[in-house]
Amino acid sequence: MKDNEFVGGKLKLKKDIFKKDDKKGKKQKKDKNNKKEKLIDGEDKLNDILNMNLTESEKAYHLVLKKREKQRIESILKESYRDRLQKFNDNLASLSEHFDIPKVGPG
Repeated sequence: MKDNEFVGGKLKLKKDIFKKDDKKGKKQKKDKNNKKEKLIDGEDKLNDILNMNLTESEKAYHLVLKKREKQRIESILKESYRDRLQKFNDNLASLSEHFDIPKVGPG
């Protein structure tokens, strides 16, 4: 290959996109208020992630994370506190007593 076909300089990665703005003023205060409102609603947060300059695989990754979190919350809400406590106690009862102090000698 010829030398003039290579592009010089360092490789720029996507991390520059996520830098915070150092600007101060009224605009920053408005942005903070808007961000607080968006954090309250999880779907706005998801939409922000999807609207960012992300690759398709990164978008899919965030969607799967959100879906798993929703499923985990739903599974926790299905069981009552008593059911979870009973399940925990059954699990403890089924474990071996490996760490109990053994009876070694008379006494």
